[in-house]
Amino acid sequence: MKRFAQATLALALLVPALPAQSCPSSVQFTPYGLGCSATLLAPPTMTGAFDASTCSLTLTVFAQQTCCNVLIAGRFLVIGTQQVSIPFPLGMGCTILASLDVIVPLAGGSGGVGVTFPLPPAVIGQTVYSQGVVDRFTTIGFTHDFEFTQGCAIDFL
Repeated sequence: MKRFAQATLALALLVPALPAQSCPSSVQFTPYGLGCSATLLAPPTMTGAFDASTCSLTLTVFAQQTCCNVLIAGRFLVIGTQQVSIPFPLGMGCTILASLDVIVPLAGGSGGVGVTFPLPPAVIGQTVYSQGVVDRFTTIGFTHDFEFTQGCAIDFL
């Protein structure tokens, strides 16, 4: 429930106040940039889904589990008002692709973990940018390696 409230607040803070309107007729998800991985696995991915019947948006970050010594300690969803290209300073050649306006923590574990939140009427005609981040903890060496999904432009039509 706390993540639900955080994500709803995230969109409300990023979108300027407009006169009340109905739910968007559609939401377009456009991937951009490349993800990166700290392991030999493919980079994590992020998907989006729009449910017009509930006027809600779901963003899900998928990551594969590796060997027994590398755990998925957590995930984060970055939501921003701008598309950016900022090198991540902690190695691996990863790039931050969405401005860091709101960061929503997600659970660890393998597979897909996401958040669903209602869309305020003010999102119609707006675009936000998002990217998923996965924190992998290595029990040998006690290190944290961060992996990034591709970026995603989300247009509310």
